[in-house]
Amino acid sequence: QQRDEEEEDDHMEEATADDTAENVNDTVGDNTSANTPANPAATSNATTQQPPQKQRKQQQQQYQYHYHQVIGIGFSTFVMNLVGVDVYGEPVDELATLSYACNREDVVWQCRRLRDKLGPQKLQAMYQRTGAPLHPSYALPQLLAFYANPHARPLAKKIERWQSISSVCLHRWTGKPNLQMPVSYSEASWTGMLDFRRCTWDEEAVHLFENCRGIVQYAHDMEDDDEIDLLPPLVDYDAALPFLFGVPRANEGVEGGDNPYWERWPELRSATTAGAGSDGCSRGRGGGG
Repeated sequence: QQRDEEEEDDHMEEATADDTAENVNDTVGDNTSANTPANPAATSNATTQQPPQKQRKQQQQQYQYHYHQVIGIGFSTFVMNLVGVDVYGEPVDELATLSYACNREDVVWQCRRLRDKLGPQKLQAMYQRTGAPLHPSYALPQLLAFYANPHARPLAKKIERWQSISSVCLHRWTGKPNLQMPVSYSEASWTGMLDFRRCTWDEEAVHLFENCRGIVQYAHDMEDDDEIDLLPPLVDYDAALPFLFGVPRANEGVEGGDNPYWERWPELRSATTAGAGSDGCSRGRGGGG
């Protein structure tokens, strides 16, 4: 009798399980029928046949939220580098460029001439102020060699200021403001002409540069009240400068016109841009480089 009762219970459980499975299948079938289009191919064709402009508009709307996620831009450049720019902030010529990867004979000769002119004590004092020895890789002997080159004199007269490659980029991205773009202390330190304790250009290095023969020759064409000021202003790389905020719609410089980066980079329209750091410093801090 006990065995008969157990078999009867087993039959009842199997019948209940079968009923539950049928109900689930019926429900899934009803939902599948309701959600399945009558003609799947027609729906697929309707999606793929949307006009390209409409598809682009939908993509822009989909990612519009992400445009406002870029709040700051920082970058690094290979140092040392300097570029001669004109009054509009544009490079005058590829010949008016300085690079750390330099060992030209005329630059080496300028190093020997400076050693003889300054002597060991002044050289050591400059080394202590700038942290950089007198070497062809740094800016001072390269600048002296450039202005001593008679073939470079037509270009020298066009140079309003020496800028870093990062400041040239910032000048363009920020709408060509009518000002000389500063460079960071990090970049300036690699020129070998920065007094790193005072965070200013080293006075003796500047004197040697701005009183060299080539500059003095073309300086005679300047007005009496003009001063030779060929090195850029200095700031910390994260200085909050108003002209580094956002990408403006129009250029503000003398040339005017639309700023092409407004349409090219909508993500950066409200981003704050920082001055560049040197490649080695950025790599050491884990920021690339």
